[in-house]
Amino acid sequence: MSITFSEDDLILFIYGEANDALDAEIKSALITDKNLQDLHRSLLSVINQLKTERFEPNDTSVKIIMEVSALSQREKIF
Repeated sequence: MSITFSEDDLILFIYGEANDALDAEIKSALITDKNLQDLHRSLLSVINQLKTERFEPNDTSVKIIMEVSALSQREKIF
């Protein structure tokens, strides 16, 4: 019998958050299921790309937000 795993199942597996039963089932299926191997490889690639992206906002964006916030606070005070 072939078990179908969702992308969510694989993401849990990759991050080590799958329960023991799911973890064992995925490990076993990855040995023989070419499609699952491809999906697993694809998700790992996406996760690795996310790790290399910059997660901080641009300095100019922060400056604009701070200026607008300061102006709105002055308008409320006066």
